[in-house]
Amino acid sequence: MRADAGRYLESVKNSLGEVGTEVSVVGKQGEAASVIIEEAETGSSTIVMISSHGRSGVTRWAMGSVAEKVLQATNNPLLIIRDQTGEGTSMIEGDKDSHDWNALLSVSNIIIPLDGSPLSEQVIPHATVLANSLGVPVTPIRVSNSPEDDSENIEYLKNVAKGIRDAGLQSNDGDVLHGNPATAIIQMTETIPNSLVAMTTRGRSGIQRWVMGSVTDRVVRHSSSPALVIRGT
Repeated sequence: MRADAGRYLESVKNSLGEVGTEVSVVGKQGEAASVIIEEAETGSSTIVMISSHGRSGVTRWAMGSVAEKVLQATNNPLLIIRDQTGEGTSMIEGDKDSHDWNALLSVSNIIIPLDGSPLSEQVIPHATVLANSLGVPVTPIRVSNSPEDDSENIEYLKNVAKGIRDAGLQSNDGDVLHGNPATAIIQMTETIPNSLVAMTTRGRSGIQRWVMGSVTDRVVRHSSSPALVIRGT
């Protein structure tokens, strides 16, 4: 199995030979999620990219066990790509689709849900770097509890968008949404084709350090869009 894993990793490396950056492969033995988390923590600037399968209906984001364990426990930024084949793959399994990042390469907009708190805004620098790399615009959004707050929320989003544009990126003035926050965000990802949603979540120390906030948790689990999740500090 180790030899097979080595051959598979080399084939992946060879397929990425023209990406214009250094590519290395590592094969290790152990419990998959733990190995991924430990490898990521060897570098504080490492981002974990992993695919997870989805299902139709309410359970369409029934995440694979490896992806979910990584999501719950890693300190590193995590980019989750939903397997569009519906067959279910992970980065470490060696399936033919596990390194097919078409969902990421086709992203045409990055949605940043914000609630006005410094915690939620911690994702902005990460999202803008990704937007710059992909050459796509950014859409900041905020879910309002009451239409009476709309004017304040509109002004808040305009200021966020201005900061993004001042950084040399494209951004509209954002959108104020209403209703259940997670539902509204998910519907927004469906309204904008090929969108990626970038969110911050809270963390705790120890085994529960990646106890996700309920809104981020629901969005990641039920949206069919790729998701960038940053652990807030």
